[in-house]
Amino acid sequence: MHGRLNANRHDVLAGALLVLALLLLLLPFLSYPGDYETEMKIRFREAGMRAARTLILPESKAVCSEIQFTLADGDSETGPYTRVAC
Repeated sequence: MHGRLNANRHDVLAGALLVLALLLLLLPFLSYPGDYETEMKIRFREAGMRAARTLILPESKAVCSEIQFTLADGDSETGPYTRVAC
């Protein structure tokens, strides 16, 4: 009986830790007071493209900042690259 209760406690603890981890992963994408909508400008060039392309999307400042940090890659002078401006 005690072994079964102990296993249930571990299942509950594992479930709670999973929910906490998922909430922490979602945190940068949640809106908060003071956050505002901005234009997210993505400029990129892939291998084989002659010229860079630009994509402009409306997005919250929090999400734009997170994507700006995550997608910064490559060197615009030497090859493929991605830049995000908020």
